[in-house]
Amino acid sequence: MLAVIEWLQVQITHLGSREKRKTQTQDLRVHFSQKLVLGLEFFLAGDIIRLIATPTTDVLIRVGAIIVIRTVLAYFLSREIKELRGGK
Repeated sequence: MLAVIEWLQVQITHLGSREKRKTQTQDLRVHFSQKLVLGLEFFLAGDIIRLIATPTTDVLIRVGAIIVIRTVLAYFLSREIKELRGGK
């Protein structure tokens, strides 16, 4: 929600300057992507702890699915962050 509010502030504040809006929007995307990856790390850590505490098949499948999703998301987010920072 905070990212949406910040994005709206950037759009309203820099109505005339398209380049400045683009730069600040890219900065917001990088910031949001980094927080998203961090949040995924916490979810993964919680599920691993839950798996250790109660090793059921359901939890094992869930942890496996989260690991796959997190790996794919992290790959694409890190690639996008590199592109936004100019390190293609």
